[in-house]
Amino acid sequence: MVVSPASHHHLLGRAVLPLKSVGTWQDIVDCDPAWAIPVPDGLADHLAARAYINPLAAHLMLSRWPVAGQIVMLTAATSTCAGLLARWGQAAHRIYGVCRTRSQFQHVADHGMVPILNEDRQAVLGAARKADLVFDAVGGDLAGAILSVMRAQAQMVSYGLLSSQPIVATDMTRLRRFHIRDHFATLTPDIWQGWFQEIWAKLTEDHLPPVRRFALADWKAALDFFNQPQRLEKPILMMG
Repeated sequence: MVVSPASHHHLLGRAVLPLKSVGTWQDIVDCDPAWAIPVPDGLADHLAARAYINPLAAHLMLSRWPVAGQIVMLTAATSTCAGLLARWGQAAHRIYGVCRTRSQFQHVADHGMVPILNEDRQAVLGAARKADLVFDAVGGDLAGAILSVMRAQAQMVSYGLLSSQPIVATDMTRLRRFHIRDHFATLTPDIWQGWFQEIWAKLTEDHLPPVRRFALADWKAALDFFNQPQRLEKPILMMG
């Protein structure tokens, strides 16, 4: 990164996230220093490398839809984003986490959620009837079933579509859409920097899954590992 204005000289020699530039899979990246996010000293590389999508999404959703005192439901409860929503949303009265297998119950409970099996639709719908707020990453039949029994004043925030199926329900008025890019239209460098200052203050070792490192030349092995069922570690490619 080339730094010319004196106001950005503090970035020299620092690790930064060049997130608003193009082509970050490069040895050299042309990045406007106003948008470069300084990484706090001492923060592990494997945390900094994953500070963008999931942490930023969780931070923005909790800012827009506060959970304090609410009964909350999270689908895809073992996902990284759901884990962050649960960890950072402990001010909620109760958090239900919907997961695919009983073997995932302990993982869900460790993140402060009451685990519910996806296939136990009676339990899923029972929790949905109590929920004030649902953060859904699945879509499809599961989201549609939850939405159909939610109370009139409750809301469902749709932020993913892991089922690759749309949400279909007779009443869609409680459905809210979230996408990070929706926040970019009026984004300024100060707002951008401020988001990450808040994220750095919250992001700790136990808030993201452990990682398994792969050399860049072993990218096929990394993809194979990523596709393993019930995988909890995140593969990371080492560029150097």
